[in-house]
Amino acid sequence: MKINNHVLIVDDDEEIHKDFIKILSPFRYTQLDKELANIEMKLFDEPPKPPSPSSTIHYQIDHAYRAERGLEMIIAARENGTPYALVFTDVRIPPGIDGVQLVRKILELAPDTQVVIVTAFSDYSWEEMTQFFGWTDRLLILRKPVDPVTVKQVAVMLTRKWSSEKELLQHQSDLEVMVEKRTAKLTATNALLQEEIRERQRAEEALKQAHTRLAEANQELQLALVHRKQTEEQLRVLLEELEGANRELENFAYIVSHDLKAPLRAISSIASWFHEDYGEILGKQGNGYLDDLQDQARWMHNLVEGILEYSRLGRAKYELKTLDSLQIVNRVVEVLNPPESISIVVAEDLPTLVYDRTHLEQVFQNLIGNAIKHMNKPEGRISITCEVSDEWFQFNVQDNGVGIDPRHFERIFKIFQTLKPREVAEDSTGIGLSLVRRIVERHEGLVWVSSLPGAGATFSFTISRALRAKPICSGNSVVVIDDNRDFCEVAETMLKRAGFKPLHAYSGIEALDLLAQYNGVLDLALLDLNLPGEDIMTLYPALKALRPDMRFLVCTGEPQSPRAVMLRRMGVSGMLIKPFNLEELNDALNRAFN
Repeated sequence: MKINNHVLIVDDDEEIHKDFIKILSPFRYTQLDKELANIEMKLFDEPPKPPSPSSTIHYQIDHAYRAERGLEMIIAARENGTPYALVFTDVRIPPGIDGVQLVRKILELAPDTQVVIVTAFSDYSWEEMTQFFGWTDRLLILRKPVDPVTVKQVAVMLTRKWSSEKELLQHQSDLEVMVEKRTAKLTATNALLQEEIRERQRAEEALKQAHTRLAEANQELQLALVHRKQTEEQLRVLLEELEGANRELENFAYIVSHDLKAPLRAISSIASWFHEDYGEILGKQGNGYLDDLQDQARWMHNLVEGILEYSRLGRAKYELKTLDSLQIVNRVVEVLNPPESISIVVAEDLPTLVYDRTHLEQVFQNLIGNAIKHMNKPEGRISITCEVSDEWFQFNVQDNGVGIDPRHFERIFKIFQTLKPREVAEDSTGIGLSLVRRIVERHEGLVWVSSLPGAGATFSFTISRALRAKPICSGNSVVVIDDNRDFCEVAETMLKRAGFKPLHAYSGIEALDLLAQYNGVLDLALLDLNLPGEDIMTLYPALKALRPDMRFLVCTGEPQSPRAVMLRRMGVSGMLIKPFNLEELNDALNRAFN
């Protein structure tokens, strides 16, 4: 706290001013004082006493010899920003107003100023002064002659009182500003809160309305679900009937086609025998009839074979495997054995993919075979390429043959449809491209043609990259050994989607009991590397001893850790890095079983 030591002495007596200067001036340590202190120390053998703190205070003392002048100085000091903290005044200050009147003026114009009346006369009684000033803590009365110690104490206390009150007023002002700011902030916050309350009320009202609409919509949905279940049941019955009809039709086509083979072989054989035994007797015209009969029998045989193949495609289950498409194409080209006039170029970057081997061979055999069959150029060219995207493999079989009119693009993929009359296209049954479409669409792909008459044709089909080969033991049981129940639940869901029957054990002890007591086949276990409280290096041999033929995939986020490396050396089937998705699980299962 900064102390205001600005003091004013108002008295008409010059000696009084000198006395106040002596009393309030700081102690001056003269040479004589030093000598006396040394003598005192020698006499009493103790250090001299230091001056009191009040003797070191520096007061800024001003003087006025008339009351009017003192009042002017007080007003001027306040205006200059250097107000008096303390005024000592006499009562009798001739000429002009006396000290009591001066004090009353001071208390009016400078109410924070501390005043001490110093007098030797009783011009005014205490009761009269009380009537003049009222009860106030700004006024103190000292009787002359004054005691220097009392004056020092009064000066110290009242200057500090003035400074403390000023500091208190400043704190009060700061507090008022702070309260004002806080009040404004609280007012703004309250306004926001009120707006939020109104907004919440509106939201609650909207929620009630939405709840009502939701209840109505839910009722409508329940009715729609009942109707949908009824429709689905009707559809299921119709689909079952349709599937049954399709099966009967396919079986009928298969049986009829199969039964037609024997008569056709007989007709072809009899015609051949007639050629051999009666060719000379029948003559040219008769032999021509026999040739036509054999051609018709051969064409009918090819048609029956096509119908059998088409029917077999609907009844047979396909098996997805990982295949080298380049190897498949080269094998098909070798079997077709194209003439030397036709060059076939196979791209070296054909991909490895997942498909049914027989079906992929049939697709390429029909597309490449058609390109060879309908080549009308002396130098035929056929190319097989593949374009790869994030989702598809797109294979293209391109030739420089006769081409196809765009208006026939859809027709050529329908069964028994050919672009040439049968007597011209004797070896074409119209089944090949319909078989290709059925195979490709069954594997969730697309097939189409791009061509112009005389400009060759490009047949394209797609294979999804999402196809996955199924593990060879799909359908058997797999044990998930992990303490994390959430992981077990996710892993079991994936295993079910992959075709397995999942079991689980949440600790090594549970796993040992399960392997010892389970009566069915357990082909594989997903074993957590970090089972709490378990020594995996001891647990794995114990599990393996119970099920020697069982495969183990170790699940871990640290496949290169020392324990993981050691388990590989001990013969686990592989590592499955956490976290994994269904594709990664399928790949790991394939590697484990293959």
